[in-house]
Amino acid sequence: MNLDKYTTTHLEDFVNLLYFNKGVTKPEQLTISHLSSVLDVTVNFGVISFAYEKRGQKIIYINEKLSDDEKRIDFFHELCHIYRHEGNQLNMHKMMKEWQEWDCFNFSLYASMPIFMVRSMSLPAAQEDIALFFSNFFHVSYELAALRVIQIFRRINQLA
Repeated sequence: MNLDKYTTTHLEDFVNLLYFNKGVTKPEQLTISHLSSVLDVTVNFGVISFAYEKRGQKIIYINEKLSDDEKRIDFFHELCHIYRHEGNQLNMHKMMKEWQEWDCFNFSLYASMPIFMVRSMSLPAAQEDIALFFSNFFHVSYELAALRVIQIFRRINQLA
């Protein structure tokens, strides 16, 4: 995979800048514990995942029944709501809510498998092997890793 042809999206640039500004540059820093600390987010565990900001305090609740990898992805998803969205989805137009969820899904892909970290790796040759590598290395499901790999390949091939 020739990552020289890969160009980032505005959302991906947002994630990269957020990480760089907080000194997040290594994969081992992509933990709930580390990110919540450097991003000044309080994380609690409960029966559902959601996020809100109250008087400047950023708070994320994560469903405690999820696996560790699922908790991380929920954390990234809720982090997007904290840093990019406003308003209560219960009082929001359906299309706006859908857009926010789509935005958070993409944010989660970028935040859990940042391209600036991918660029520094020696990747396997086969696309399905890259997905397995991402899954193990970034502690995400194979399905999510495969989506990120497809996304990267599409972005590279768009410019070819």
